[in-house]
Amino acid sequence: MDRQISLDEIKEISKFTYVLIDREKINSLSDLEKMASTRLDVVGRYRHLFVFDLEASERGKIVKVVFEYVHPNKGVPLRIEIDSALNYTKITLKSRDRVFGYYPFSRDAYGNLIQSIKTNKSSIDDLKEELKKIFS
Repeated sequence: MDRQISLDEIKEISKFTYVLIDREKINSLSDLEKMASTRLDVVGRYRHLFVFDLEASERGKIVKVVFEYVHPNKGVPLRIEIDSALNYTKITLKSRDRVFGYYPFSRDAYGNLIQSIKTNKSSIDDLKEELKKIFS
């Protein structure tokens, strides 16, 4: 089984995430925070699993919202962190191919590049714009 993630798969995952944000009516960080400790299982071409959680911010008690797209056979090809206290959004992708604008910093056990981008914005609209850049 090939566990490497193609650029086309990353585009599909980012588009699916974009659509999910609209479908679930996630318009603000508070909407996202309400989904903490939630697993959203969506059946489509693939079985899509999204995990939403809260983590401690670098400033201690303040939380950042984290959600991950989990592929049943390939791990977590998309992880999103939004920290409103520090005003940033970080998107981490895993793909065998380099994604334009993302900075590779490691490889996973399957040879995928682990790469990320960090913006100085922390709104859902900004997140959607970043996702759109991936799949457009």
